[in-house]
Amino acid sequence: MSQGVDWSCFFCEHGADEYILIGESNNGWCGHNWETWGNRYFAEEVAAEDAVVTPYERDGYVRTDLVKLAVKQYSRHDGENYRQSNTVSFRKISDRVEK
Repeated sequence: MSQGVDWSCFFCEHGADEYILIGESNNGWCGHNWETWGNRYFAEEVAAEDAVVTPYERDGYVRTDLVKLAVKQYSRHDGENYRQSNTVSFRKISDRVEK
């Protein structure tokens, strides 16, 4: 996604069970800091210290950073001591209990 632009709302609107974002997360280089990643320091409507529901939580998704995959990636802003590249799963929370 382009900087400051969020597409994840379209995945949610169309009922995706899960969507996976690969790239630079949480810093605004890819997607929107708040709408895409839930980075609460960029939530305009609340103070950063307040408890807040992220857009993906509001839509019924749980975020999981896939660390084992992320260590195998490299982005244009990654360096020896600084990594921004990430793989993140947003999975729909099911109302049913699996047996």
